[in-house]
Amino acid sequence: MPGRGPPRSLPLLVVALLACHMVGATDLSDATLFARKPVSEQLPLHHPRLTQTCGPDPASPEQVHLSLAGPGAIAFNWVTARQGRASSMFWSLGRRVARAARTLGKYHCKGVSSVQYGFASGDYTGRVDGRAPACYSVDDYDSGVLHEVIVGRGAEGPLPANTTVYYRVSGAREGVWGEESSFVTPPPLGVDSLPYRLGVVGDLGQTEDSLSTLEHLVATDPQSVVLVGDLSYADGDHRRWDAWARMVSPLTSRWLWMFTEGNHERERARGVPDWLAYTTRFHLPHASAGSASPLYYSYDVAGAHVVMLGSYTDHDAHSEQAAWLAADLAAVDRARTPWVVVTMHAPFYSSNLAHLGEGEPMRAGMERLLNQHGVDVVFAGHVHAYERSLRVVDGQLDDCGPVYINIGDGGNREGPDTRWLDRPRWSAWREPSFGHGALDLLNATHAVWTWRRNADAIRAQGPQHAADSVTLVRTDCSLGDAGLAAAR
Repeated sequence: MPGRGPPRSLPLLVVALLACHMVGATDLSDATLFARKPVSEQLPLHHPRLTQTCGPDPASPEQVHLSLAGPGAIAFNWVTARQGRASSMFWSLGRRVARAARTLGKYHCKGVSSVQYGFASGDYTGRVDGRAPACYSVDDYDSGVLHEVIVGRGAEGPLPANTTVYYRVSGAREGVWGEESSFVTPPPLGVDSLPYRLGVVGDLGQTEDSLSTLEHLVATDPQSVVLVGDLSYADGDHRRWDAWARMVSPLTSRWLWMFTEGNHERERARGVPDWLAYTTRFHLPHASAGSASPLYYSYDVAGAHVVMLGSYTDHDAHSEQAAWLAADLAAVDRARTPWVVVTMHAPFYSSNLAHLGEGEPMRAGMERLLNQHGVDVVFAGHVHAYERSLRVVDGQLDDCGPVYINIGDGGNREGPDTRWLDRPRWSAWREPSFGHGALDLLNATHAVWTWRRNADAIRAQGPQHAADSVTLVRTDCSLGDAGLAAAR
């Protein structure tokens, strides 16, 4: 973790925007110098990272995922196998009713959802039980039992900040528990909790390249992760949701992972709502953020306010999402969370020919709000390449605008997007390689962004070993009118 940067406030600018460090290679920021990597095949479903790894007892839990659920609260999501389907009146009745109504989808499932936790290994001093778990069915696919428990919101009280929590989750039968795992709760809100490292991934999928991205991410060791859409690339094959969740579970069970939706999460099938798997398998804390939709929400962590926008729900200037965004950004306390980070799937700014202009309607409806409230950095995916902008407003260089970073290069099966427009003035760095990034928030005014390509050595850490690295410096200019008033 980098040390704290200088505490002084400087004019808003990006320091050394073109001081990008390459390791032992020609500058690949021009696509003409890059030999396209072959398209990756999805890993076979029998691959060891995709198969069920719940131990000798088939009732053991699997696919554990942790996420923020509000101040001091953590959501635990996991899956167990359905037990005794043939004799389960609860399951068979629900399935028959669904089929008789010619509608499949989500329904309650038999099971008990419990989390035991404590602050020393093997010493579980707390237990929280969740609501009745859910199942869903699409065509001939029946999900496992989908459990969710939120710890820190009920009578047990908030979890202590910056504390290692040891836990285990319940299995499909009474007395069956998963293996112990642990995670560290977020630090207290405020600048005193900086530095803080946020990992950023997009368009991950489930290929050998995806595994490489995860391996590099482990070496980066972020305190939490945001994934900017296109998670599993299941595309209607719901077995692939189980496979993907198993693949990432070694990481999602120890770090907090927050998602925004991509186009590949919008799986349409007869009689089934859009986003069924995405919204049923994961906790999306929209209610605690005052959002009416799980497709957009926000949360606070350390010294940052993070906004997860929805590219695939209404987003024009008069939409419910735009109204929510305006209220959300206006309420940010820049004294506590000086950094404002926005994520979405379809980028506002991209010089790649893939998906060119798809984010333009949303940009027309929302960019003004980002500028008005001094957003610092905007992350997007969708385009399977890396690109970082200079600070830009309405297509023009502007020291008061955000830096836009496209990081849809997580390793999906479709391969890198290698065709580019002539480089616009606002494009600082672009490369069609798979990789991931990390945003190190050093203090209230300084941060370091690094992008690491999968082709580089895993053990080489630090900004000097990154494919692209830039220091971001905030001042009054970045705050905009609303933020400047709050800062003073």
